[in-house]
Amino acid sequence: MNKPRMIWGIICLALAVLIGVLSATLPPGTITFMVEGTNQVWVPAAVLGVLGVVMLVSAARHSSEAEQPTVVDKE
Repeated sequence: MNKPRMIWGIICLALAVLIGVLSATLPPGTITFMVEGTNQVWVPAAVLGVLGVVMLVSAARHSSEAEQPTVVDKE
């Protein structure tokens, strides 16, 4: 298993949840992420969430490929 990818995937998901919770609980305008002149606080949470999921899936996929035994022909 690719441990650094797994760790960073978990960190990205945790940050996405933290940003989502903060944007839901803090007063409007406290957290700003401006896109074309409008405040869209969900963009960083969505990007970090997708990035975290992709990193976790790639770490898991790498682990399943590593577990398959290699067949060596002894001829």
